[in-house]
Amino acid sequence: NTSMEKLIQNMKDRYKDDPIKKEWGCRIEDGYKKFMEKSPKEVFMTNREGMKLCGFLLECEGATKTVIFSHGWRSIPFFDFSCIWEYYLEHKFNVLVIEHRAHRDSEGKYLYFGVKERFDVIDWANWTVERYGKEHKIFLSGISMGSATVMMAVGTEGLPENVVGASCDCGYTSASDIFRHVLKARFHLPAFPIMHVAGVISKIFAKFDFEEFTSTEGVRNSKIPLLFIHGTDDDFVPVEHTYKNIEACGSEHVDVIVEGAEH
Repeated sequence: NTSMEKLIQNMKDRYKDDPIKKEWGCRIEDGYKKFMEKSPKEVFMTNREGMKLCGFLLECEGATKTVIFSHGWRSIPFFDFSCIWEYYLEHKFNVLVIEHRAHRDSEGKYLYFGVKERFDVIDWANWTVERYGKEHKIFLSGISMGSATVMMAVGTEGLPENVVGASCDCGYTSASDIFRHVLKARFHLPAFPIMHVAGVISKIFAKFDFEEFTSTEGVRNSKIPLLFIHGTDDDFVPVEHTYKNIEACGSEHVDVIVEGAEH
């Protein structure tokens, strides 16, 4: 995949003077190549809005469980999960790598930062149950926007009981919170009036309310065990977002805060 190859090369070039991050780029490339060498099946699911969404499936013989990977904003799922998919396959999981709406081969015009993508994750979970049966177990794993999507999904009505746990890596508390942070940290701009104007435009054209649902609400309603992961040096989604989600979580959870880790 040309986009994936460019993303890896850009990472290598950007961090050519940082041996640790350069090595990380090599590991991502190696994980991606191994994944593609296993010839994953390209699968499609039509969501409740009628959009055709794409995923890639590696099946493990005799598997009784599937992990569904939920990628980050404008990212490529093979990039985000290239260093972890093999762990699940070795532990007898099927591996389903989904492409969110408006990404790559999935249909859709707009991104909703988890607010509507949470329903797509639930639809993928139901697709998995239909494929493998009512006894099949499902684990969700998300990173960044994909993590927020998973957190919203676990607290949304309609999540099948087959979903028994989820991993939430460096996710934010809400779409509006991350927008405000990026405006201030990256562009040195105030939230008002930009957020107000953007909110109006979003409601008109994308039928999207920034406050419609949040990750914090999702984990508060969760009934399944969650794993929270975040790095203290994350300057894109500050670790404080995960602290707030941990505080609100209504289910059993394990928290892994990594000192010095970035986004």
